[in-house]
Amino acid sequence: MLALLPLLLFLAAADCGHFLFWLPLSTKSVKIAVLEPGYALARKGHKITIVSPVRHKKEIAGVTEIIHESELEALQDVISDRQLVEKLEMPFLEMIEISINNNRMALRTPQVKDLLKDNIKVDVVVTAPAFGNEAGYYIAHRKNASLVTFLPVPASGPHIN
Repeated sequence: MLALLPLLLFLAAADCGHFLFWLPLSTKSVKIAVLEPGYALARKGHKITIVSPVRHKKEIAGVTEIIHESELEALQDVISDRQLVEKLEMPFLEMIEISINNNRMALRTPQVKDLLKDNIKVDVVVTAPAFGNEAGYYIAHRKNASLVTFLPVPASGPHIN
């Protein structure tokens, strides 16, 4: 029976995959919602890579974070001021422009460049399909990985009910 132990350990490791969470334009609240399944996968032995402008407060075993610069927080402050004081429309075009810049900054990091090399295997790319994060579609295609789109939204909102 002891002779089978190395084989069982090998098989357990072989079942694990590499999940890439592509979130260059994500707020802390979106990241929390999207990444909980990722952290659960890491606890099960899967390799998790997160590309995001927001660093997690504590280090989690099996999770690699690639943090890039972002202008989103400054825009969020402007949006809050506009909404609370002036009640203006959401600046969607500015959000899309920042998203494109965030994706560009993420793709230019040395860690992402390394990740895109042919010898690095990625099994699944998870992205939030909004405001330009669709660059994750390209990465899934480039890495021949499965694509998962995950967009956390509230079940209801005061403006709906």
